[in-house]
Amino acid sequence: MRRLYDFVVQRSLEMNGPESLDYATVLNCYGAYLFAVEGAFEEAMDYFLPSWSIMQDQCIFSIHIWMHRKKLTLCKNIVDTYQRLGDFKNACKYCKLGFEKSAKINGPEHAITKNYFQELQFMKRKKNWKTISRTMKAVMKSYEKKMLRRPKLNSKIKILLKQLILDRRCECCGKNNKTLKQCLGCGKVFYCNAKCQKKHWKNGHKEQCQLYQEFEN
Repeated sequence: MRRLYDFVVQRSLEMNGPESLDYATVLNCYGAYLFAVEGAFEEAMDYFLPSWSIMQDQCIFSIHIWMHRKKLTLCKNIVDTYQRLGDFKNACKYCKLGFEKSAKINGPEHAITKNYFQELQFMKRKKNWKTISRTMKAVMKSYEKKMLRRPKLNSKIKILLKQLILDRRCECCGKNNKTLKQCLGCGKVFYCNAKCQKKHWKNGHKEQCQLYQEFEN
């Protein structure tokens, strides 16, 4: 999964640019995967914080509520990650930012605003930090047990998932399956089988393949 996320992050960076909201959203998604699935909290923060920085700049000029709500989701991810790392000062800092942002866009009586406020008040008391740490450890132990019981994906399913995420389809019939093979000439297109490859070759890929190769060379 990491390789797939690395691909998506790189593609978003190339297509949308380093300051785009789309790129920030992809970084947040990758961080959420590292946090929730792998428990790699420090690595997750390496994606959350750059995403936060981009959203900070984008939200200054935005009047769209959905953009600010994306920022709230990211803020909660950062708070949860800092809690698991035992950094309660930074957890309080971002919890306060989340409370202020939610109060502004959702109102003081909204459930999200109240949740941020209650969490902030609890974390402000240093005597509660040990309680939070114990709770986080218990949550992680329970999660690790669940992960051990998680069924393993076989190689065929992994290949199919990769094809779906990269949106690879047979250039001839348009199907998406686990048996797609890359054109050995240009490496730009994929086929279900030799039959599809031969058909597409006759229908124009012969000339296209040569052009691809000439361009690459």
